[in-house]
Amino acid sequence: MAENSRSESLHAVYTDAISKFDHFLMGATLAVCGYLAQSNPYAKLGLNLPTLYLISLVFFALAAFCCYKRLEHTIVLLSDNVGMLEAHEAERHDRAKQYRARLKAVSRRTNLYYKARFWMLVGGFVTYTAAKVLGPYVTPCQPPI
Repeated sequence: MAENSRSESLHAVYTDAISKFDHFLMGATLAVCGYLAQSNPYAKLGLNLPTLYLISLVFFALAAFCCYKRLEHTIVLLSDNVGMLEAHEAERHDRAKQYRARLKAVSRRTNLYYKARFWMLVGGFVTYTAAKVLGPYVTPCQPPI
């Protein structure tokens, strides 16, 4: 009995920590999007530095979208997990099987958004860093007349 209690309390701590991390990451990513939208130079699309800045902003915006979808699917995952446990306790095994199938699908999507969020953040960081490093070597964009 004590072993089960420790695992349950550890799971509660884990769930709380991962939720706080996901919320923090979403807030930080949205703050980066706001900063870039406000401070980046923009011009016509083409092979120029402002386009690279725009690409970095798009990467960070997609990362924020992935953060949101991951949070959304995590809530569904927890809700379905509670439903499955209640079905097991009520000995409704057919209902528990339905929840288990949904849990697998939602879990896969949650993991997909986790990976996509990571790669979008990496892409945004790399493109923004490249734009900053290439800035002194590229001629500045001439404003339209």
